Amino acid sequence: MVTIHHFEKEIPGDLYQKYQQIVAEIIMSFEEYPDFEDFGFRRLEEIEAVFDNIKKCFDDLHDLISKAETLADNDDTIQAWAITRCITEQILQDECSTSSEYYGFDDLMEALVNTVQHIHFIADTSLQDEIFDTFNRLYHEEHLFNESNGNYILDIMDKTVTDQTKDTQFLALIDDLIQKNMHAKKLLIVEKLLKRKYYYFKNREQFDEADDIIKSNPNLNTFRHLLVEKLIAEGILSEAKAICCEAMMHSSNMGYSHIGTTYLGHLQNIAKIENNLEDQQKYAEEEYKSHNCRKESYVKLKALFPPEPWKDKVEELINYHLETLKRNFLHVRYLADIYAAEGFIDRLLKIILNGTLPLNDIDPYARFVWKQYPTEMLSYYESNIHRLAEFTTNYEKIAKYLRRMLKIQGGLEPTKALIHHLLITYKNRHALKRTLKDAFSDLAVL
Repeated sequence: MVTIHHFEKEIPGDLYQKYQQIVAEIIMSFEEYPDFEDFGFRRLEEIEAVFDNIKKCFDDLHDLISKAETLADNDDTIQAWAITRCITEQILQDECSTSSEYYGFDDLMEALVNTVQHIHFIADTSLQDEIFDTFNRLYHEEHLFNESNGNYILDIMDKTVTDQTKDTQFLALIDDLIQKNMHAKKLLIVEKLLKRKYYYFKNREQFDEADDIIKSNPNLNTFRHLLVEKLIAEGILSEAKAICCEAMMHSSNMGYSHIGTTYLGHLQNIAKIENNLEDQQKYAEEEYKSHNCRKESYVKLKALFPPEPWKDKVEELINYHLETLKRNFLHVRYLADIYAAEGFIDRLLKIILNGTLPLNDIDPYARFVWKQYPTEMLSYYESNIHRLAEFTTNYEKIAKYLRRMLKIQGGLEPTKALIHHLLITYKNRHALKRTLKDAFSDLAVL
């Protein structure tokens, strides 16, 4: 952590120079920061020392940012700004803004953004101008930042626009970045910049300007969603539905069906507004099948059917999974989910006993079965624990499954016998003996 002498050190010059030197000393450790390629030729101790050094650097910078927060709260915005300005300028020029982002850079920048915004909020007009102008200058010094850094600078500028001049400068910067990235065919970045511009207008209640961005970019997924939401809110449902269907078809044809399925929520909403139960059921089923058959999607789908029609629909879904199981093994889990949810105990037992899923995956379903089939489940757990004990040193897992056996009717004696067998068979595994003794001290087998 940053020691107190850092803050009390008498450095000639103004506050800016003082904190420039403090920050420079903190991040000096990055001067010898090795590339990842070098790690293979270094001893473990050296690598650990590097990571410890990186952590200390970011901890020290976080301490400085916390000091700036405290200063700002005590109305010393000048010194608080000196700290955050020095950190920003120097860290963007240093290696730690690029090669070390995985070791704390993003967290550091988020803390910095929040602190600068706090300082700006309570600062006087002249300091607010200086804060905006500093980050505007930094953004135009292109050698200082990569895309991640630039986003953080834009975050700060977005929140520090206080007059028409700054508004014009900020929007001109965004437009310039959009054009540059359009020219470079970086369309995902263009979409992010347009989204930033949209919310900039919306947060300032410039709704006409925000709507113009939506209307001008109907082919970008972000704005297509916003357009659909707008049309639904205005009651123009047929047009909203057509856009959703077209987007889903286009995404499927382009091989991006996962993007197309994001429109299913809109279609369900439209069907609900129109009181069209058939469409609600159709789109809910599509959502269930396209979202990895999540349990919440299943519950949502079931809620749309009366009891009798649901019986037929369940069998349809089961047949769908049985057919798909031939190509995708994951669907055995989806079948188990349905059997458990619907109380199809015989079918669930068959999945458990045929060994298609490992014990770890079966365990959550066992409680649905063991009341009706205690003998079969005790035998299932016993045989799997035997196999597990042969290969694992994860004795807590063995104890966990033994506790499952105790919950099953008639499970006490088989569990005691199995524990006794494990202690005899693996008598040299002292860790196993300790684990079982701790877990089952009340059983007369230890």
